[in-house]
Amino acid sequence: MKNHNFQRTSRSDWLMPPFRKGNQAFTLVELLVSIVIVVALAAIVAVVAGKVRQSAQSANCVSNLRQATLTHVSMAQDNNGGLVHTWKTKAFGSWARNWSQYHTIYTSGNLDWRSDGSDVHAQMRSVETLQCPAAAKERSSEMNGNDSHDGWRTYALNFKIGRVGADDQQAWMDGAQTLTQVENPSRLILFVERAWDGGKYPAGCGASTPAKPGGFFAGHGGRTNVGYLDGHVETLRPENVPIVGATTTGGRVIGPIGEEATSLMWRGRKKPFTRE
Repeated sequence: MKNHNFQRTSRSDWLMPPFRKGNQAFTLVELLVSIVIVVALAAIVAVVAGKVRQSAQSANCVSNLRQATLTHVSMAQDNNGGLVHTWKTKAFGSWARNWSQYHTIYTSGNLDWRSDGSDVHAQMRSVETLQCPAAAKERSSEMNGNDSHDGWRTYALNFKIGRVGADDQQAWMDGAQTLTQVENPSRLILFVERAWDGGKYPAGCGASTPAKPGGFFAGHGGRTNVGYLDGHVETLRPENVPIVGATTTGGRVIGPIGEEATSLMWRGRKKPFTRE
């Protein structure tokens, strides 16, 4: 019988995987691969985080527009149905103010209708429902340097509608002046997001303003939000916002303000309002 001699090894030798001495460090190739993987993962995380942030800002914008609409309708109800105009409304014993000033006073707990304009503008900075988070962030440096209503509002109000004094009435202010004059609230555009223009976000918008389709803030994945009087919000491509000459998502070209469909969207009525 042959005598087999086995080399004795310790138990730890059975459990430990073999390796070569001097080969414990990463090679240059392994380090480069690791760096590439880390960079790729970081890029993926950044993209996902950016989309989540954009989605959150868009959702906040929709919420703000709905709240601004509720405020606008509530003010009208407290003003005998009279809708506040974009620029020169005299209501509640106040002198002529623009719509964002009225919103600020109405929602504040420490201002009244005779408050000084500078106090109103200072408070306006904290009224979230006057601005889209994405639009405000994009122009934060310019807005921070402005102490008027132009600096702390990003939404634009439909200037075809609303009640002003007889002395301030203009021919183009031919839309509904009161809630009861609105024939279809779900079709009447109340707020839009206009693009930055002339050092500010414009306060108003009409059926032909901006003059060309596409002049709207597109900070929601290339889209913009449009708020209607009944409280619903549409998210559209800027070129599809229904101003005169634009093409809707259904392929229809928006006709002149004289057409009933366009008039309903901007005047709130099929025919222009005539002051009695």
